[in-house]
Amino acid sequence: MLRTTDTATVGGADIAAWRAATDKRRAVRRFAVAGIPHAPTLALDAPSRADVLDAFAALGRDVWARPTTGVGGEHVFHITGVQRLFEVADFYADLGQAWLLSEDARNV
Repeated sequence: MLRTTDTATVGGADIAAWRAATDKRRAVRRFAVAGIPHAPTLALDAPSRADVLDAFAALGRDVWARPTTGVGGEHVFHITGVQRLFEVADFYADLGQAWLLSEDARNV
């Protein structure tokens, strides 16, 4: 069901189905294709320090970081400074986790 509808359900889902439901990079792409407004977002896969700084600057230096895969809101960080940016980058690197950096939408 997850594979065909992109709807999260409990129970009976295989790994590929859960990936389809929890892959935030995929969600960002789908939002763009569907014309659904969302904050500008960049995906980071084992980025260099320079790549992290470039993404941070491009998104206005007030951003949210989150893992590309998962549910529940764990490992989500609000970042407004370079020191914190590097701490978060190191955190994801230690996990071997790809992550998304999104402009703060200022909607909360």
